[in-house]
Amino acid sequence: MDHEQIESFPHRAGALGESMEAGGAGSGGAEEARALSTYRGQGAFGERGPFIARADLETPSFPPCYIWPRRTADALSPTAAQVNPIFSTALEVQDFCRREEWRFCFIGAVAVQRWGEPRLTLDVDLTVLTGFGSEAAYVDRLLERFSARRPDAREFALQYRVVLLSSGSSGVSIDVSLGAMPFEERIVSRASDFVIQPGTSLVTCGAEDLIVLKAFANREKDWLDIEGVLFRQGKRLDEPNIWRELEPLLELKEEPEIGDRLKRLIERCR
Repeated sequence: MDHEQIESFPHRAGALGESMEAGGAGSGGAEEARALSTYRGQGAFGERGPFIARADLETPSFPPCYIWPRRTADALSPTAAQVNPIFSTALEVQDFCRREEWRFCFIGAVAVQRWGEPRLTLDVDLTVLTGFGSEAAYVDRLLERFSARRPDAREFALQYRVVLLSSGSSGVSIDVSLGAMPFEERIVSRASDFVIQPGTSLVTCGAEDLIVLKAFANREKDWLDIEGVLFRQGKRLDEPNIWRELEPLLELKEEPEIGDRLKRLIERCR
């Protein structure tokens, strides 16, 4: 994530509030519309979708960490989690979420490392499924465990559905999206383990869901990430599922040109 926008689309599940709807793989439409209207009411969605300004973010205290490209989603070197502050921080967050028995998964650069062409990254992005109405309890527990990156972090999180944190041990920025949409529930349900070293893994969204999230975000760096996923995963991708999830979202966002751009990119990468 950059210093201009933050992705507030989440992915995982657990004991959710009554307003959380767990749809099937192909469901969307009306459910997404109801959830989206609720998101807009809480301030999470602007005219272009689930993005908020990110002018508050400071530069991390550690040097940039480069993750070099690989051709498959195989395990990384045995010392990856030790030498890579992004992975070590992600493991720290994952251990906390599991102790809390939350449903979650990593998105953003961690998922790109697994499915696409890895790039420079300075933060850890994940979604925790909270449903609607119980967000405060999740935010309070996160703020108890990790450092806040702004003095009004609690109020900001409840308004924009993103908790801006950092790791006290590594200084890495952590952005936790508070998920409640049916699409987010499905992403979490499909999430799986990404082995980063023998016996150690991180739970990330699937390749198809990563493409949907990146297309919806619609930034130039997102299109570069999508291209990397398409080249690496090729025919292994479930293309029909990409369109089942993306098309209802684009209708709600009223930006059909995103779908046209994705179709052209898919054809070019075949």
